[in-house]
Amino acid sequence: MVDLLGRAGHLDQAVKFIESMPIKPDISIWSSLLRACGSHQNIELAEKVFQQLIKIDPINDAAYALISNIYAKAGRWDDVSWARKKLHELRVRKQPGCSLIEQNGVVHEFTAWDFSNPQSAEIYAMLDEIKGRLQKQDLVETSSHHSERLVVAFGLLNNPPRTPICVVNNL
Repeated sequence: MVDLLGRAGHLDQAVKFIESMPIKPDISIWSSLLRACGSHQNIELAEKVFQQLIKIDPINDAAYALISNIYAKAGRWDDVSWARKKLHELRVRKQPGCSLIEQNGVVHEFTAWDFSNPQSAEIYAMLDEIKGRLQKQDLVETSSHHSERLVVAFGLLNNPPRTPICVVNNL
Protein backbone atom coordinates (compact mmCIF):
# COMPACT_ATOMS: atom_id res chain seq x y z
CA MET A 1 0.00 0.00 0.00
CA VAL A 2 2.87 2.38 0.82
CA ASP A 3 4.40 1.67 -2.59
CA LEU A 4 1.09 2.35 -4.39
CA LEU A 5 0.47 5.59 -2.52
CA GLY A 6 4.05 6.66 -3.08
CA ARG A 7 3.99 5.94 -6.81
CA ALA A 8 0.81 8.02 -7.09
CA GLY A 9 2.55 10.89 -5.31
CA HIS A 10 0.42 10.67 -2.18
CA LEU A 11 3.40 10.79 0.16
CA ASP A 12 1.50 12.31 3.09
CA GLN A 13 -1.09 9.53 2.87
CA ALA A 14 1.70 6.94 2.73
CA VAL A 15 3.20 8.39 5.92
CA LYS A 16 -0.21 8.34 7.64
CA PHE A 17 -0.69 4.74 6.53
CA ILE A 18 2.68 3.78 8.02
CA GLU A 19 1.86 5.57 11.27
CA SER A 20 -1.47 3.73 11.52
CA MET A 21 -0.09 0.25 10.84
CA PRO A 22 -0.54 -2.26 13.66
CA ILE A 23 2.98 -3.54 13.04
CA LYS A 24 6.32 -1.77 13.14
CA PRO A 25 7.42 -0.69 9.64
CA ASP A 26 10.37 -2.65 8.29
CA ILE A 27 13.12 -1.90 5.78
CA SER A 28 10.96 -2.72 2.75
CA ILE A 29 8.23 -0.29 3.81
CA TRP A 30 10.65 2.57 4.52
CA SER A 31 12.56 1.79 1.30
CA SER A 32 9.34 2.00 -0.73
CA LEU A 33 8.62 5.40 0.76
CA LEU A 34 12.19 6.57 0.19
CA ARG A 35 12.01 5.56 -3.49
CA ALA A 36 8.74 7.49 -3.81
CA CYS A 37 10.35 10.53 -2.20
CA GLY A 38 13.02 10.35 -4.87
CA SER A 39 10.50 10.00 -7.67
CA HIS A 40 8.58 13.03 -6.43
CA GLN A 41 11.64 14.98 -5.23
CA ASN A 42 10.48 15.39 -1.64
CA ILE A 43 13.92 15.79 -0.09
CA GLU A 44 12.68 16.85 3.34
CA LEU A 45 10.63 13.67 3.75
CA ALA A 46 13.38 11.59 2.13
CA GLU A 47 15.81 12.67 4.84
CA LYS A 48 13.36 11.66 7.59
CA VAL A 49 12.71 8.31 5.94
CA PHE A 50 16.44 7.75 5.48
CA GLN A 51 16.91 8.27 9.24
CA GLN A 52 14.27 5.60 9.92
CA LEU A 53 16.03 3.19 7.58
CA ILE A 54 19.44 3.59 9.17
CA LYS A 55 17.92 3.22 12.65
CA ILE A 56 16.82 -0.25 11.58
CA ASP A 57 20.02 -1.08 9.66
CA PRO A 58 22.90 1.42 10.03
CA ILE A 59 24.86 -0.15 7.18
CA ASN A 60 22.01 -0.46 4.67
CA ASP A 61 23.80 0.19 1.37
CA ALA A 62 20.55 0.67 -0.54
CA ALA A 63 19.45 3.46 1.82
CA TYR A 64 22.68 5.37 1.26
CA ALA A 65 22.50 4.79 -2.49
CA LEU A 66 18.89 6.01 -2.65
CA ILE A 67 19.51 9.16 -0.61
CA SER A 68 22.64 9.85 -2.65
CA ASN A 69 20.63 9.57 -5.88
CA ILE A 70 17.92 11.86 -4.48
CA TYR A 71 20.54 14.46 -3.57
CA ALA A 72 22.19 14.12 -7.00
CA LYS A 73 18.89 14.64 -8.80
CA ALA A 74 18.42 17.83 -6.75
CA GLY A 75 21.97 19.00 -7.50
CA ARG A 76 22.99 18.81 -3.83
CA TRP A 77 26.52 17.58 -4.54
CA ASP A 78 27.87 18.16 -1.02
CA ASP A 79 25.17 15.85 0.30
CA VAL A 80 25.94 13.27 -2.39
CA SER A 81 29.57 13.39 -1.28
CA TRP A 82 28.53 13.01 2.36
CA ALA A 83 26.46 9.87 1.59
CA ARG A 84 29.29 8.28 -0.37
CA LYS A 85 31.87 9.14 2.28
CA LYS A 86 29.60 7.68 4.96
CA LEU A 87 29.40 4.40 3.04
CA HIS A 88 33.18 4.39 2.77
CA GLU A 89 33.60 5.15 6.50
CA LEU A 90 31.23 2.32 7.40
CA ARG A 91 33.19 0.06 5.04
CA VAL A 92 29.98 -0.79 3.22
CA ARG A 93 30.15 -1.77 -0.42
CA LYS A 94 27.17 -0.81 -2.50
CA GLN A 95 25.47 -3.94 -3.74
CA PRO A 96 25.36 -3.88 -7.54
CA GLY A 97 21.87 -3.47 -8.94
CA CYS A 98 20.40 -6.44 -10.71
CA SER A 99 17.07 -7.37 -12.20
CA LEU A 100 15.48 -10.79 -12.34
CA ILE A 101 12.88 -12.57 -14.41
CA GLU A 102 11.47 -16.07 -14.07
CA GLN A 103 11.16 -18.02 -17.30
CA ASN A 104 9.82 -21.59 -17.28
CA GLY A 105 10.68 -22.05 -13.60
CA VAL A 106 14.24 -20.69 -13.99
CA VAL A 107 15.27 -17.32 -12.56
CA HIS A 108 17.49 -15.27 -14.85
CA GLU A 109 19.55 -12.44 -13.33
CA PHE A 110 20.90 -9.45 -15.24
CA THR A 111 23.18 -6.56 -14.30
CA ALA A 112 23.88 -3.43 -16.34
CA TRP A 113 25.86 -4.11 -19.52
CA ASP A 114 25.54 -7.86 -18.84
CA PHE A 115 26.75 -10.19 -21.59
CA SER A 116 26.69 -13.43 -19.59
CA ASN A 117 23.34 -14.71 -20.85
CA PRO A 118 23.57 -17.16 -23.77
CA GLN A 119 21.02 -14.99 -25.61
CA SER A 120 23.05 -11.77 -25.21
CA ALA A 121 23.32 -11.15 -28.95
CA GLU A 122 19.55 -11.41 -29.39
CA ILE A 123 18.90 -9.34 -26.25
CA TYR A 124 21.10 -6.48 -27.44
CA ALA A 125 19.55 -6.68 -30.93
CA MET A 126 16.13 -6.34 -29.29
CA LEU A 127 17.37 -3.31 -27.33
CA ASP A 128 18.53 -1.74 -30.60
CA GLU A 129 15.10 -2.40 -32.12
CA ILE A 130 13.39 -0.79 -29.12
CA LYS A 131 15.72 2.21 -29.37
CA GLY A 132 14.91 2.58 -33.07
CA ARG A 133 11.17 2.47 -32.43
CA LEU A 134 11.48 5.10 -29.70
CA GLN A 135 13.53 7.36 -31.98
CA LYS A 136 10.86 7.09 -34.72
CA GLN A 137 8.37 8.45 -32.15
CA ASP A 138 10.80 11.24 -31.11
CA LEU A 139 11.22 9.67 -27.68
CA VAL A 140 14.61 9.75 -26.01
CA GLU A 141 15.87 6.50 -24.53
CA THR A 142 18.59 6.92 -21.91
CA SER A 143 19.05 3.62 -20.12
CA SER A 144 19.17 0.98 -22.81
CA HIS A 145 21.71 -1.20 -21.04
CA HIS A 146 20.34 -1.02 -17.49
CA SER A 147 19.44 -4.36 -16.01
CA GLU A 148 15.70 -3.67 -16.17
CA ARG A 149 15.86 -3.10 -19.92
CA LEU A 150 17.85 -6.28 -20.41
CA VAL A 151 15.16 -8.23 -18.53
CA VAL A 152 12.40 -6.68 -20.63
CA ALA A 153 14.25 -7.54 -23.85
CA PHE A 154 14.79 -11.10 -22.55
CA GLY A 155 11.08 -11.33 -21.71
CA LEU A 156 10.03 -10.05 -25.13
CA LEU A 157 12.24 -12.66 -26.76
CA ASN A 158 11.12 -15.58 -24.62
CA ASN A 159 7.48 -14.95 -23.67
CA PRO A 160 4.51 -15.50 -25.94
CA PRO A 161 3.16 -12.26 -27.49
CA ARG A 162 1.05 -10.05 -25.21
CA THR A 163 2.24 -11.85 -22.09
CA PRO A 164 3.00 -9.65 -19.06
CA ILE A 165 6.66 -9.37 -18.15
CA CYS A 166 7.40 -9.25 -14.43
CA VAL A 167 10.68 -7.55 -13.53
CA VAL A 168 12.08 -7.84 -10.01
CA ASN A 169 14.91 -5.54 -8.92
CA ASN A 170 17.15 -6.11 -5.91
CA LEU A 171 17.31 -2.42 -5.01
